Amino acid sequence: MRVIVALQMLGIESAHRIRLALPKSFSKKSTSRTSAGPFALGFATVLLPCGFTLAAEGAAILSGNSLRGALIMIFFTIGVALPLVVVGMGSAKLFAEEKRSESLQKIAGVIILALVIYNLSLSFLPLRAPTPLLPPNETSTASTTQKLTTTFTLQNDIQPHIFSARVGEPVEFSVDVRDNGVGCMSTIMIPGLFDSPIYLKKNVPLVMRFTPEKPGTYQITCAMGVPRGILKVTE
Repeated sequence: MRVIVALQMLGIESAHRIRLALPKSFSKKSTSRTSAGPFALGFATVLLPCGFTLAAEGAAILSGNSLRGALIMIFFTIGVALPLVVVGMGSAKLFAEEKRSESLQKIAGVIILALVIYNLSLSFLPLRAPTPLLPPNETSTASTTQKLTTTFTLQNDIQPHIFSARVGEPVEFSVDVRDNGVGCMSTIMIPGLFDSPIYLKKNVPLVMRFTPEKPGTYQITCAMGVPRGILKVTE
């Protein structure tokens, strides 16, 4: 949908054949100045899966407390209301002039396409050329701790992203965090092995310690379940 909107903003004629619009009965009510439709429509936008909304929702979920989560969402809504009103009013003035409006729409279309490509690259990162399975490292013969290490950057997410470990032996999974995580990809966890999401903060040491009890292939994900790598546990 975003790609279609972006192509329409860039003036691609074939994209204009695809009509993205609300049902007429609903659109009339939502745009009528004499009804509460516009207010309801604006209020409903908080349910849209946009980046900063997902980040706030993720923080609310990770708070682990219903009251704290509700307060996070309430203050988030209040905090973004004024900036969005300013953006809306400013956009109305900027797009008032036809020539300037066309130029701004094309710039916005290019930005939207770039963001779509960036988001897709993050989503399908684990499907890139596979990294060979890394054997667990033992620091000494007196210790059986399996030490696995990876590096996080915004450009490449975690690299390497495929690991192996053995059942019944402690694992120390370390991440060298070189950038702050963004949006729903701001946390990391290993469901089934390490179920508590940890925030990715630049230059802050991140270590997950656990002992695999069952063999299998475990996904390394963010708190929202987006895959970013795998850990294969064997006998």
